[in-house]
Amino acid sequence: MVGITCITVAIFQRDLGTTLVLALASLGMFYVAGIRLRHLAILLTGAATAAILAIIAFPHRLSRFTEFLHPGRDASGGGYHIAQALIGIGSGGLFGVGLGKSIQIYGYLPEAPNDSIFAVIGEEFGLIGSLIIIGLFGFLIYRGFEIARKAPDSFSRLVATGLTLLFLFQAFINIAAMLSLVPLTGIPLPFVSYGGSSLVIMMLAAGLLFNISKYTLKEVSYADSRQRGRDRRPRLAGSGNRRRVAPAR
Repeated sequence: MVGITCITVAIFQRDLGTTLVLALASLGMFYVAGIRLRHLAILLTGAATAAILAIIAFPHRLSRFTEFLHPGRDASGGGYHIAQALIGIGSGGLFGVGLGKSIQIYGYLPEAPNDSIFAVIGEEFGLIGSLIIIGLFGFLIYRGFEIARKAPDSFSRLVATGLTLLFLFQAFINIAAMLSLVPLTGIPLPFVSYGGSSLVIMMLAAGLLFNISKYTLKEVSYADSRQRGRDRRPRLAGSGNRRRVAPAR
């Protein structure tokens, strides 16, 4: 089922970035589920082979990969996007140029409100603001793994792990693409990029994760302790608390 979904997204939707996110999240779930390392290695090899074939089969993906290997060779043509993203991030410096003072957003940086939003954040808020965004994602991912670790059953643990890995890989690929660490992809930054469909899906995933957190072992024990604390309140003597006296014979 995972393979069919990835093939459908990669070929018919032509979205290799989303395919990589789904594939990596699925492999992480397989690992948590207890798959043998030998079988996991086979899956990784197959996924890598499929990714290489998907890049070679489509010219636009091959050109993006070539631009990633040689980013400065054609800065005004195929490498324009990544060049403008690096210019924006570099212009921000340590503290940024200020909120709403980005220059790259006015027609220089392609897809500035959605796919390239991290470059705008780096320009307006600088290194400090970028690290804050990365730190917030790190905290979300840490809490997600904690929820998965303390989940009450295997199904909840796998769901929480998959959702957390979804946040992790999507944020990592988007930010790394803007820093020219991986080839450019068309996936948005979770909770930050402009776009209704992405935001709705991310909010649904976060809602599922929060719902699982209500039933983690820690939360259940805390709720039980609070319930026991409420039961310790002194009770007034009443008709319901009086002992019945046996009649004398």
